[in-house]
Amino acid sequence: MAAEIGRQAKIFKGAAHAFVWCTRHSVTTLEAVHTRMEKYMQNAGNHSVVPEGGELEYLNRLDVIRPLTNDPWFSSLWTLQEAFLRQDAILLTLDGELWPNPEVKGPPDVASLVALLEPISDNVRYGEDVLSSDTQTLRELEKVLDDSGLIALMMQNPIALLSVAQHRKTGPDNTTDRVYGIMQVFDLQVGKSRPGVNQDRSFSLEELEDELGAEIMAMDPIMSQLFVHRHEPPVGKGWRMGPSSRIAYYISSDVYEEMRNPQNQRVSLTRLSTAFAKPVLWGHFSGPACPVKQVHTVWEKLDRLWWTPMSIALDYTVERRSRLGSDTMLEVMTKLIRDHGDAVVLHLGYCTQVIHGVRTPCHAVAIIMVPYQPTGQKGPARWKRVGICTWSLDWPRYRNKITNDMKEFMLGKGGQWKMSEGLFG
Repeated sequence: MAAEIGRQAKIFKGAAHAFVWCTRHSVTTLEAVHTRMEKYMQNAGNHSVVPEGGELEYLNRLDVIRPLTNDPWFSSLWTLQEAFLRQDAILLTLDGELWPNPEVKGPPDVASLVALLEPISDNVRYGEDVLSSDTQTLRELEKVLDDSGLIALMMQNPIALLSVAQHRKTGPDNTTDRVYGIMQVFDLQVGKSRPGVNQDRSFSLEELEDELGAEIMAMDPIMSQLFVHRHEPPVGKGWRMGPSSRIAYYISSDVYEEMRNPQNQRVSLTRLSTAFAKPVLWGHFSGPACPVKQVHTVWEKLDRLWWTPMSIALDYTVERRSRLGSDTMLEVMTKLIRDHGDAVVLHLGYCTQVIHGVRTPCHAVAIIMVPYQPTGQKGPARWKRVGICTWSLDWPRYRNKITNDMKEFMLGKGGQWKMSEGLFG
């Protein structure tokens, strides 16, 4: 079984054609969904529009999403990897016919389905209405989008699959499939699927999550941290995604797009790894850090621009944030400092892009941490990860409000940043 698991990604990628057979969707059902979708698009427009129907509007969105996602393909754990690796897979109805999709030229595939539903997803994640709404229907709509994996596919971020896998169906004796079922999206083989491993050894789900998380963090320290915990994780486990984690939707989508762009390059300033502080495997960092207060000072000076250059997403919170202005993000950081005056920012690095033939920085990502020392525990300082923050490095957009010293600081340079290391979780 483990050897077969290790071959699946190669099979998916090597197939000349891929198909998704949805056993519950008829042509008639899908045509009705498209009719509702067209009506929604006429009423909602883009994601900045505030729905006028309130609760009814959320029900209308559910009427579009639910019929599509009630097929077993959207709840099976093993199809999650397939969907990410082969977004060109052709969608078929229960009768083996092509999905009707009048908005798409060419055969309907997974990518076209994602594009069709993206306006609804954007409205729920970023729309202004989420600031004033917290209804049962809205929460249900968010859950349907999360559990289906559609947001992960939209964002093209494989890290998101770690969260989605927690909601996919698997037997009580096969919980480790939540890792085995997605590991090859990262070109990794862990646990029993790792070449040369003793096949008589058993691995717990926590061991596999640690192993996969450590591999991802070492491979891509910046992208590995673009998530938040919805509930406090076990002591020492905040460094990786867990059952209650999700992608940080409310930071700027530009961050994900620029970080994932194959034409861009990521510059890592911090080395992330793992270290045992028995009996727990903690995260370990070595990189430039500074007090959150220093970042707050810069953000204050750049407040009230015509755009929002900074984002912050904290763990254990259900606060909803939108693109309403940097003052909203600034308030979050102000409250954080009030509650945790000793909080620090660990600069993970940034990405660069080529503009007019010159490679220039575009976005930075950092972890926010507070000191954590267990009662009676001795040894090196330990830190609790409490969130992430990002900021744009697109200097021309700041116009004349940014100084050279600010630019240096935002790149992780200057005397405010001190090389630090320790355990975090």
